[in-house]
Amino acid sequence: MDNLEAQTYETFEKDTVKYSQYQRAVCKALMDRVPDEKASSITTVLMVVGAGRGPLVRASLQAAEETGRKLKVYAVEKNPNAVVTLH
Repeated sequence: MDNLEAQTYETFEKDTVKYSQYQRAVCKALMDRVPDEKASSITTVLMVVGAGRGPLVRASLQAAEETGRKLKVYAVEKNPNAVVTLH
């Protein structure tokens, strides 16, 4: 399968509601999985497979910051043109 072009990623990323809902879902999952009293000692691992240029990764990291939970994110992306923009 061919790699997506930058224009396609731009179209996906214009849907800001999708990313805010994703962040909200990750917040809820983190709060559900890690009780307040263990927030500093438990690290949740999250894999974003098909990370694109990183909006799901950013939303996940923002959710961790918002909830005060520790999060380790693995971003997997096959498109070398998209990988260079992941941060």
